[in-house]
Amino acid sequence: MPRRTLASSFFRPQNYVMNYRGRRWRSLGADYTAVHAAWWRMLNGTNWITLDLTFHSLFLFLNTIEDGPLAFESATEYNRRLFRNWNTYLNQRDVVGRIQEGREPRHHAGQVERTNDRDYEVEERRYRTMESAANRLQKEAKGYLDSLRAMTASQMRIAETIDAFYGDAGTRDGVSRSYKQAVEDLDAETIKALDGPYRATVLEPISRFCAYFPDINECIKKRNNKLLDYDSMRSKVKKLVEKPDKDVTKLPRAEKEAEMAKQAYEQLNEQLFTELPQLIDLRVPYLDPSFEALVKIQLRFCAEAYSRMAQVQQYLDPETREQYARGDLDNRVEQVLSEIRDLTIAGTV
Repeated sequence: MPRRTLASSFFRPQNYVMNYRGRRWRSLGADYTAVHAAWWRMLNGTNWITLDLTFHSLFLFLNTIEDGPLAFESATEYNRRLFRNWNTYLNQRDVVGRIQEGREPRHHAGQVERTNDRDYEVEERRYRTMESAANRLQKEAKGYLDSLRAMTASQMRIAETIDAFYGDAGTRDGVSRSYKQAVEDLDAETIKALDGPYRATVLEPISRFCAYFPDINECIKKRNNKLLDYDSMRSKVKKLVEKPDKDVTKLPRAEKEAEMAKQAYEQLNEQLFTELPQLIDLRVPYLDPSFEALVKIQLRFCAEAYSRMAQVQQYLDPETREQYARGDLDNRVEQVLSEIRDLTIAGTV
């Protein structure tokens, strides 16, 4: 006869309480007794409980019932806690059901004693940290090149706008045309000249480094699967030892399979435990040249930009440059604004 679980007999009462909570909650207000009674009516309508491995999560639910609603700040909080604990039980019960059907590893419900390798887990966490940082570095390195292009493109647009704004006045003194030419040269020569070296010395090495991660992750996944197989076979051997089968050949066969699973797991585990630290240690000497290239490329771009902008200064009014150096430029701007306000058409500004 199939076992009855609390969840199977609880289906309709649970729907009842969901309706009870949704449709009649407004009429309850802070009536703790009504909420408490509704949950007890659900429990009293159930058959005997098969606990299996879900006892702990079910105990949390029953313990909340036992505490009663007065142990909480409000009836809403009490009801919310009951639903959360009950859903925890349902999730755990579903895991047990899938395990019984062979659709989920028994580790998830604690039904198989798990092998723990603390030293390996430390190395895997270090690797995960490095993987995350390297992927972020790859993303930001590409973003830096895109940002340089976006900046020079923005400079091109503002230079064209300034040139159109100055018009003939800009043609006479050469300021706007000089600025536009400097920006065009910076975009056409400097950025394009830096694009190739940046890709070759920064982007591509970082991308090649990150390209190893999928294979390493697959190896880690394979190691975890071997661990599941090994623990499952150990559990099978343990059960046959504690409760011998009529077929005396089952235990030796299970022990042989367990030993094979152990060797497969330990071989892969040892390989990862040895090579993951080596990979982590190699990240610095591998990426150091790329970091140096990044600094040099940034220096070259900034130097080129400064040099080209400095050439524009010769077209600026010498008095304006001196006022800027003395910090008097703000006063001149205010003077010009005052003259604009004196105009009849700008008198209301």
